[in-house]
Amino acid sequence: MPGPTDQSPTREILTLLDGPPYEPFTAREVADRIGRPLDTVREELNHLVGQEVLRTKEIDGHEPVWWLARREGVDGGGAGPAHSASNGSDDRDGAPDQRLLDQHRQLAQFVTRIDITDDVDEILRQITVEARELVGAHQSVTSRTLNQDWEQAINEVSLSDKYDGYQEYDTEPDGSGIYSVVCERNEPMRMTQAELESHPSWNDFGDDTDEHPPMDGWLAVPIIGPDDENRGLIQLSDKYHGEFTEADEAILTQLANVASAAIENARLYAELHESEERYRTLVENFPDGAVTLYDDDLRYIAAGGDNVQRIGETADSLTGRDLEDALPEELASQLIPHYRTAIEEEEQQSFVAEYDDTYYLFRAVPVRDEEGDVYAGMGISQDITERQEYRRRLEESNRRLEQFAHAASHDLQEPLRMVSSYLRLLESRYDDELDEDAQEFIDFAVDGADRMRTMVDALLEYSRVESRGDPFEPVDLNAVLADVREDLQVKLAESDAELTVAELPCVRGDADQLRQVSQNLLENAIKYSGDEPPRIHVDAERAGTEWVVSVHDEGIGIEPDYTDQIFQVFEQLHTSDDYSGTGMGLALCERIVERHGGSIWVESEPGDGSMVSFTLPAGDDCDS
Repeated sequence: MPGPTDQSPTREILTLLDGPPYEPFTAREVADRIGRPLDTVREELNHLVGQEVLRTKEIDGHEPVWWLARREGVDGGGAGPAHSASNGSDDRDGAPDQRLLDQHRQLAQFVTRIDITDDVDEILRQITVEARELVGAHQSVTSRTLNQDWEQAINEVSLSDKYDGYQEYDTEPDGSGIYSVVCERNEPMRMTQAELESHPSWNDFGDDTDEHPPMDGWLAVPIIGPDDENRGLIQLSDKYHGEFTEADEAILTQLANVASAAIENARLYAELHESEERYRTLVENFPDGAVTLYDDDLRYIAAGGDNVQRIGETADSLTGRDLEDALPEELASQLIPHYRTAIEEEEQQSFVAEYDDTYYLFRAVPVRDEEGDVYAGMGISQDITERQEYRRRLEESNRRLEQFAHAASHDLQEPLRMVSSYLRLLESRYDDELDEDAQEFIDFAVDGADRMRTMVDALLEYSRVESRGDPFEPVDLNAVLADVREDLQVKLAESDAELTVAELPCVRGDADQLRQVSQNLLENAIKYSGDEPPRIHVDAERAGTEWVVSVHDEGIGIEPDYTDQIFQVFEQLHTSDDYSGTGMGLALCERIVERHGGSIWVESEPGDGSMVSFTLPAGDDCDS
C-alpha cells in the first residue's frame, strides 16, 4: 500500500478530523468534505490506520468510521465511538461534554468577530454559515422577517459541497411552509425526516420541489427581538451524522440570540448613523447661525455653522473644549448661565446676546435619551441683527405714531367741543326763531360732532394697545368675567338678558385689556340680540399650549362673507340709526388678542346667532 505523497489527501484528512465538530467520519463523508475521489480517500484512511494515526471501527454492519487516535482520550476512549444511524441519537462523539465545550468556544469566537455593521444582509450571511458549521449540517437557511411579513423577508442560504448542484438556489419563503409555525409560536422545532413529512403543516416544497435541495431531518429555532416579537428563524437540515439532538437545538438557540442582538445592533447603528448624518447636515448647512452639542460639564461635543467662524473657531477646534475656555469672555458670560439652566432645570432657554456689535438669538435645548433623561444640551444661535434693527425702527415708528395720535386727538377734540358748544348756544339763544327743520339740523350736527369725538377717543385707545399695556401675568378669567358682569348689570337687566359662564381658565396676559375684550364682546351680544331677550354663554376649551375662549349668542347673526370685514377699523355692517357705535370695538379686540399672541374669529349665520372665539396663552396656576 503506497505511503502519502504530495498529491495525497493526508493533510486535508487530518485537518478535517482534528477540527469541530470532532466526530468520526465515514470514508464517503470525508471524500464529500474534502472533495477527493472516494477510492483515494479510503486508501489513504487505511494507510493512516496502519501508521496508528487513525482508528477505525465498523458499527452494527454500517460503513466503517475513522477518528484520530490521539483524540481517543478526549473524544472516544479506548472503546471507540458508538455509532448508530438507526436510533437518531448522536453518541459518536464519545465525550459530549468536550464537544459542547468546543461548540461554545466556537460560538464565543464568532461573537467576537461578527462584523459591527448596519448591513443586515451581511449579518444574515455570517449567521447562516456559522449555523451550518457550528452544528455540522449540509443545509442552513436564515430568514429575517418582522411580524411574519414574508413579502419583505430577507433570506440567506448556505449549502455544503454535497449540494453543489443547488448552489444557485434562491427561492424565497412565502410563509406557507412549516417554518411559519416556528415564527407563530416563537418556539424551536426538531424532527426526523419521517416526522417532518408526517407533520400537518408540511407541504413538501410546493412548486419549488425540483429546485429545492432534498431535506434529511430538520431543526429550526426562532429569532426573537428585544420586544419578544418574532424577527425570523434559522433552519438546518441534513446533519453530517445522525439526527439533530437536544444539544444541537440548544446551541442553535444561542446562535439565534446572537443573531437577534446583531440585527438589533445593526438597526440601532443605522439609526445612529442616520441621526448623525442629519445632525451633521444641519450643522454644516446652518446659515447665519450655529448649532452646537454640549455635555453636562458644558463641554462641546460637536459644533458647526457660520457663527462658529465669526468667533475665530472651527468645528474641530471647539469640539472637546469647555464653553468658558472656547468662547470670548464677553460671549461666554452671557451663554453659560442659560446653557447650564437648560440641563439642570431641563427646560428650554431663549435669550438674546450681543457680541461684536452683532445680536444673536440663542436657544439652549435639553437633549434626552430613550429613557427621557437629559444627558446633553443643544445650543442654537441665529444672527438677528437685521431683525433687531427692524424692530428698533418699528418701535420708533410706533412711538411717533402714538405721539401723532395723541396730538391729533387733542387737536381734534378742542374744535369738536367748540362746534358742539356753539351749536347748543345757537339753539338756546334762538330757540324761538328756529323752525322744526333748523332744530333737526342742529341736532344732526351736534350728534355728528359727538360721534367724531367718540371715534377719536377710540382711535387713541386703539393706538395705545401696545405701548400702554401692562406686563403679562397669570389672569383668572373667572374674576375678569365677574367684574364685567357687574359693570354691565344695568344693560343686562334692561334687556332681560340671560348670561351663563362656564368655568374659565387661568391665562397669561394683561388683565385690563382682557377685561376690555370681554366687555366689548358681551356688549355686542346684547346689542345684536334682535327682538328676543339676549341669551349669552361664555366657555373655554384647551388647545395645546393655548385656551380658546368663546362667546355664544342667539342674536341676529351675520353673513359668513362679512366675518373678516367686521374686525376692520371703523367698520360697521349697520347704520348708526339702527345700532349705535363707532365700529372700533371688534378692531380693538383683535389688536389686544394679537398682542397676546392669539387670534380672533367669528362663526355665524343670519338668524342663527354668532360665536366669537379668541385664543390666549395658557397661564400658570393663578392661585400660586
